[in-house]
Amino acid sequence: MLVIACIIAMLLLVVFHLQRAAERKQIRPALFKPKYTGMSTRERLCAAGLAKEFEAAVQDRDVESMVTILLQAEVAYPESRAIAEAVAQASVQSSSEKPFGSEDG
Repeated sequence: MLVIACIIAMLLLVVFHLQRAAERKQIRPALFKPKYTGMSTRERLCAAGLAKEFEAAVQDRDVESMVTILLQAEVAYPESRAIAEAVAQASVQSSSEKPFGSEDG
């Protein structure tokens, strides 16, 4: 039983150190390949074919769906969460305004 507890503790320690190294950008997570390097978030969504899906999530104000879509477009997690929350907040604020390009009359 003690051996199992020691193994679990060692695994947790390794995971912790890997996360810290990734945060300090000493290692590049394998999940995020440099496929979209240099692209804006909008460009990444379009290149990945996810722009319409993201728009639908924005209209639904579904933050979790937005984060998932952004992760598919290789936007890292902390940034994808911040972007999704900012977009959701902006869509709530602008919901009472007229859509862009709408005309009076």
